[in-house]
Amino acid sequence: MSGIDAAEPSIEIARLRTPEGDFCVGDMFSLPFPESSFDRATAFNGIWKGVDAALSEVHRALVDDGRFGMTFWGRLDKFGLMPYFLKVIERSPPSHGSASMKQGDTGRGGVVEGMA
Repeated sequence: MSGIDAAEPSIEIARLRTPEGDFCVGDMFSLPFPESSFDRATAFNGIWKGVDAALSEVHRALVDDGRFGMTFWGRLDKFGLMPYFLKVIERSPPSHGSASMKQGDTGRGGVVEGMA
């Protein structure tokens, strides 16, 4: 099992939970894995509208008939944590707020399909 995250604390948790795994801090736009390294890959709330280039990296790292699964935040109007995220956006730099709204747009019908 291999994994990558931009946050060292997340990698530390993964290493504790799965000592036999190979986990590293890295960038989803430049995966540290050779071409065709994996038959399966997943992304958990890491790829959303606006970071489509990360999908190209996943595609590069998968074998030709590889499978990819991803999760993402759902529609904003159905989002139970919306008050929390609105406060985070309010207190963040403007560019972070804009990125957060794009991320929320991922749950709109057809967006993920268009990215793929």
